[in-house]
Amino acid sequence: MSPAPRRSTFLVIHGAWHHPELYGTFCKAIENRGAEVICPRLPSCSGELPSTKTIEDDVALIRATAESLVQEGKKVFAVMHSYGGMVGTDALEGLGLQRLIYLAAFVPPSGKNLVDMLGGSMAPFIVGDEQGMLRVPEAASVFYQDLPDDEAAFWAGRLVPMPKSAFLNRITREAYRGIPATYILCKDDRAIPASTQEMMISNVQSAGVSMDVKAPSAQIKRRTSAVTMDYAILELFTSLVISTTPIDNQPTTHDESCDLSDSDIIFGLNDGLLDIIKRISSLHFRSRTKKVNNSTTITEAVGIWQDLTTWQPPEALPGEEYQQLYDSYTSALFTWLYLILHPDSMCDGKVQSMVEQGVVTMSAVTVLELSPFLLIPLFILGLASVQDEHKDFISGAFDQIEEHTAFEEVEVYRTMVERSWENQDQGIPRSWEWIQWQDAGSAG
Repeated sequence: MSPAPRRSTFLVIHGAWHHPELYGTFCKAIENRGAEVICPRLPSCSGELPSTKTIEDDVALIRATAESLVQEGKKVFAVMHSYGGMVGTDALEGLGLQRLIYLAAFVPPSGKNLVDMLGGSMAPFIVGDEQGMLRVPEAASVFYQDLPDDEAAFWAGRLVPMPKSAFLNRITREAYRGIPATYILCKDDRAIPASTQEMMISNVQSAGVSMDVKAPSAQIKRRTSAVTMDYAILELFTSLVISTTPIDNQPTTHDESCDLSDSDIIFGLNDGLLDIIKRISSLHFRSRTKKVNNSTTITEAVGIWQDLTTWQPPEALPGEEYQQLYDSYTSALFTWLYLILHPDSMCDGKVQSMVEQGVVTMSAVTVLELSPFLLIPLFILGLASVQDEHKDFISGAFDQIEEHTAFEEVEVYRTMVERSWENQDQGIPRSWEWIQWQDAGSAG
């Protein structure tokens, strides 16, 4: 039996006063995308009273955990939240992780402790006691202000006291100097204000460290939001490039000629494809919300079209089905770009020829490990489909992906495509244009 493809493993390093239970929903969302999640409970957050644990105990646990995962041959991504950034920065240096992800987290330089990072004194919402334990009495409004009051109160009640000693020891290592790093800047965070996050990013970049910065779009609380659907494509694609593993215990069709485990190719991550998708998505949103004029739209679209025409996937692909997958994306992105320029031309022969080409290449991708990547071409080409045979194929492909993977987004994208077909049957113009008809729906 062929070995199962290697899964991405996310090492989640939680914040102060918190523990893994409070990250359950977050961890489950990652697991639903096929990845493994490890979230150890930091010794400083054990809930013991009194506690003498320090950040050194937390660092030792995380370093030992990460070393074990790497030695097992796993692709490890560290997600550090808040105080977890202090721990991970010190613990993970030199371990060969895939990436450090700072989620509204502290990014300390060597020689600093958490109090230093707070400007030399405790934040005003932190209260200490005679046993040296720190608490956040107003935790519901500090940490969970975007939740309903009853939910915020529930989770605030699950927090544990934190020993002040954990905030006083200074770190001695800077993992971000040897591991690719990304900072996810959360502008509404009250524990670490956006200005503090931006200052830390600026400081580390000024010190010669390359750190990508992401500002997440608003949570998709209403799945019909016209604005977030474009960004949902990017969010979905980003999740796909870090995981392609089917649900455990599901039968797989594993083809050693298209082995994801041993390949140096990370689809979409190091091949330039994500950049092109971002550019088209941005142009689509701005053109439909009138944030660019027509001449600017044409100029940008022509530039993207030229880049897409000359773009080539990596030379050393691990199998023919990788090439078919790339070709599926090319057809879908050309279709998307063409419809941005010519929104009333869905039935045009050129569009339908691109749809046909995309259907042919998608049908050639039969390796189950690659099937989740088809969601974006299925979505775009599905919206543009007018022929019954194309629609039948796309419906069947959605069924297959839903059956064999844990991607919750399958039903979201299928629903969007099927609604566009209903609009098409009703003779509604530009039935492919989800921004137009979602705006109309949300207005109602």
